[in-house]
Amino acid sequence: MTLRARSWLFLGALGIVAALFAGLLARGVPLQTNVLAMLPATERDPVTLANLLGRAQAAFLRYSSGVQRDAAAPRLERLLVEGMLRSDTQSRRITFLRTFAASAWSRTARAQLKALLAKTLEIPGVALSSRDRFRIIARLLALGDARLTRSGVVVIKAQRHRSLELNRAEAIARLEALVAAAARVSKPRRPTRPSRGAKQRRLDAKTRRGQIKAGRAKVSI
Repeated sequence: MTLRARSWLFLGALGIVAALFAGLLARGVPLQTNVLAMLPATERDPVTLANLLGRAQAAFLRYSSGVQRDAAAPRLERLLVEGMLRSDTQSRRITFLRTFAASAWSRTARAQLKALLAKTLEIPGVALSSRDRFRIIARLLALGDARLTRSGVVVIKAQRHRSLELNRAEAIARLEALVAAAARVSKPRRPTRPSRGAKQRRLDAKTRRGQIKAGRAKVSI
């Protein structure tokens, strides 16, 4: 069975499990956090990983009650943060980041989202794009916990110092940092096409692989 066939078989089985899981939640069965074991931190295929995280996010946000989310959130958020900070490739870290930004629920997760905006928490090799910052702010607004009110007013609390002047200076510095981060424009991603040499190397590799497989056939005597 080819790798693609195994991937589709795995996704089909996962879809059946997700449907059964949603049915259990609809009948009020408590959310079992061991279902989160379906999210392998070592999954290598980026498409499979994105599908797994998307299904887990849908089950968490759409098919569970507030009480069930409170119970499942710590483990789910811990898994996402672990993947966001320690995955071995940049694309995997971005995938975990975006799922975390969309699924944050607990007070700890909200604090981590704010830390990402303030750059006190940084993801190795990943700079937040304008779209990622927008997603984080939108999630904080949806949770009712953000520095931006619905009327568009930015609220910054500074009360670490006992001096009013020091607190005001800290608030102004944080506001300037927030404006500078929001004003930074990410470098646009341009689609590229494989070169002629890359195409030829791919065809040569397929030919060599086909010859190896042909050599494994039964020998008729």
